[in-house]
Amino acid sequence: MHLSDDIKREISFITAWIVVFSAVMQGVFLILHFFGVVKWDYTAVLGNLLGAVFSVLNFVFLGFTVESAINKEEKKAQSTVRISRLLRNLMIGVVIIIGVYAPIFNVWTVALPFLFPKIGIMIRSKIVNKQTGK
Repeated sequence: MHLSDDIKREISFITAWIVVFSAVMQGVFLILHFFGVVKWDYTAVLGNLLGAVFSVLNFVFLGFTVESAINKEEKKAQSTVRISRLLRNLMIGVVIIIGVYAPIFNVWTVALPFLFPKIGIMIRSKIVNKQTGK
């Protein structure tokens, strides 16, 4: 299936925010490590990579769902979106469970990247609203 240029642009936007927030998160973990609050080691980095990759994949799968649903009748589109949401949430759940039980991952750095797209979207919304005077 082919993704539209708009969806590709949104995926690039979300990926950029995930990378930025991942770097910030690693920096915060490193600072907290110096104060003895958290342990910053390879588990934090690997957890961040796992969470970030699957956070981007979640958004890519959402893009495919939107592209697919646009060309369907309403009932089929709703069903497609519902099944996609279920499968994507299941994927996130499995990734977080892996982060909890696999000792090579820090659970916080696995879970937090799933919030980064929402934060990036909120920031962009504030910027756009400020520029348009809303």
